[in-house]
Amino acid sequence: MEKCSKCQNLLECKPLGACWCMDYPKIPIRNTSDQCLCSSCLEASFAETINHSIAELSQDMMQSISNSFSIENLREQVDYTINKDGLLQFTKWYLIKRGYCCGNGCYNCPYEVKNKI
Repeated sequence: MEKCSKCQNLLECKPLGACWCMDYPKIPIRNTSDQCLCSSCLEASFAETINHSIAELSQDMMQSISNSFSIENLREQVDYTINKDGLLQFTKWYLIKRGYCCGNGCYNCPYEVKNKI
């Protein structure tokens, strides 16, 4: 059985093309080998890669990149996090994929400038 190349936990991989990891966005992950990752390490690596891309690329470029990704099948750490109060908080990546500001003052909203406490 294969192990995660980052944490060495055992993997339960399926045949190529049918594996659970195929549900993740097809984005090259930074700082990883071509080896398989467990779901926790893969989520963390995606979050790091996406956050790095958001910091380096323009919002228009990120919007263009995100257009091919669905806002369904949300992934923790990639599309949302759970804040210290136990509430779901969408990530900037999810809000960019959604493509518009809902006007609810979301903490990570890339569309409006607001004071964050």
